[in-house]
Amino acid sequence: MPEKLTKEAVERLKALAKPYDTRDTEIRGFLVRTQPSGAKAFYFDYRLEGWPGSKRARYRLGSFPRLSAEG
Repeated sequence: MPEKLTKEAVERLKALAKPYDTRDTEIRGFLVRTQPSGAKAFYFDYRLEGWPGSKRARYRLGSFPRLSAEG
């Protein structure tokens, strides 16, 4: 479910039974992962071109609210 990841949008994300990702609509690869505990963390996700099987990489940028989508 893509959405512009503003501070208010991330605050509205609810914890579910399983972790889920919400991708930003403007920055390709930028997402927030919401855990069943309610913890939220920002990630950058991308595909490494030229690798067998199109290898994906994901880097954790930081936790919300310590790190915000707005800076």
